[in-house]
Amino acid sequence: MHDFAVTHAILVTLGLTWFAFTWWQYRRMNHVRSVNQPSSNRLSVIDTSHHSVISNNAAACSIVYASEGGQAQQLAEQLHCGLQQQKDGFSRLCSFTEFVFTLDLASEDSAHQDVIFIVSTAGDGAPPAMAHAGWQRLQTITSWPRNLSVCVLALGDRNYPKFCAFGHALQNHLHHSGAEFILPLTCVDKLQQSTIIDWQWRLSSKLSQNFGSSINRLMETATPCLWRLTHRQWLNENDSGVMHNRPLFHLGFKPLDRPSDQAFDWSPGDLVDIGLNDGSVRTYSIASIPESGQLDLIVRQVRGPDGSLGAGSGWLTERIDAGSQIDLKIRRNIAFHPSELEKPAIFIAAGSGYAGIRAHLQYRAQHSAGQNWLIFGERSRRFDSIFSNETRVLREQGLLVHEHRVFSRPDANDCTELLPHSCYVQDILKTHRPRLQQWLMAGATIYICGGQSMGAAVLEQIKAATGSATLALLKQQNRIRCELY
Repeated sequence: MHDFAVTHAILVTLGLTWFAFTWWQYRRMNHVRSVNQPSSNRLSVIDTSHHSVISNNAAACSIVYASEGGQAQQLAEQLHCGLQQQKDGFSRLCSFTEFVFTLDLASEDSAHQDVIFIVSTAGDGAPPAMAHAGWQRLQTITSWPRNLSVCVLALGDRNYPKFCAFGHALQNHLHHSGAEFILPLTCVDKLQQSTIIDWQWRLSSKLSQNFGSSINRLMETATPCLWRLTHRQWLNENDSGVMHNRPLFHLGFKPLDRPSDQAFDWSPGDLVDIGLNDGSVRTYSIASIPESGQLDLIVRQVRGPDGSLGAGSGWLTERIDAGSQIDLKIRRNIAFHPSELEKPAIFIAAGSGYAGIRAHLQYRAQHSAGQNWLIFGERSRRFDSIFSNETRVLREQGLLVHEHRVFSRPDANDCTELLPHSCYVQDILKTHRPRLQQWLMAGATIYICGGQSMGAAVLEQIKAATGSATLALLKQQNRIRCELY
């Protein structure tokens, strides 16, 4: 009876604390909305006292990016730098939401300006998280300023059913709002370089016509670096030696043609682009920090319905040998970079998604940041307990407070800190909802890395624990960081 009373008192206290926290978040969100709410259907300016994107003295063009994994932002930055080299002040660079919230400054008597949108698509055809507020506001405008001509470059992957969906949605809205287009919509599949280069040439021609000057070079594309495969391990090999039907590999690379202190320059969450012989690009999360001495990848070997190997994963896991040289290009992924080390961090991953999480765990361990909670999901406890020795060391060092490994196959009933009926990562959040609320109240950032369906299920559980308003605020504060595929 005494134990029941104590437990009841703890739950009541947690409930009251969470109520106070969510009420504060609700009031804060309403305050933000009241400040930003326009008085009419015309877009209003949030704050133009110290920065305005559009004005009477505007640059010749604005480059606007909506980036989910950093690709759109990087292309926008390259384009901006290329134009600035032609003529200082020729272009301005801004995020999608920033541009939209200053759109009212485009008066009818302002100078003509070209607006170049470079956008990615997130989730099931949605805009990137950083563009949600701007997209909602943009949809309230029905008449596009006549002095602003536009073009849209959309980035995507044809393996997803809603290829470049946000780019199409943006193009359609601009068209129905009366915008004049300097180029038709261009969709880029997996950063296909030939498509991007062709778009650059067409854009340079249009800009030269509009502004009476020669625009020769738009983008400085980073030169890939040659790397050598030094390590490849089959992570979920079974006792019989028969190939797992979802084989997972750990690969390590070291640079060949550059000093290591230059090539070894990336942050946890960054990505690597690997160019294939057909000109396409495959992108993978980097699974290590530079201080580890090599660039690690965790790659799931993919096979088609006919048993044929995937172009990228098959090449990496079977077709190249130790010592083979490949072209790698490291790409910043700011949206998945580390948060403050003094704040707690919750890491949620499934399958090969552990790659992005592993780099973060190494980074936080390097800086003795110990408030870490890991939730990892796979199929079989017997074969898929990858990197368990590493996480065991982190637990022993006090750098991993909680670790949950969940498995969806029947041999997974004795998982760490797991109720027998919990089989997926989202089940852990449901089972440990009070802990999730506590960690969020302490300022935790949540990192989610893995498939789109897993990410959606995790976000649903976070919403169930926090409420829609708090979830929206957590996203706004960049405390939910996703790398989903």
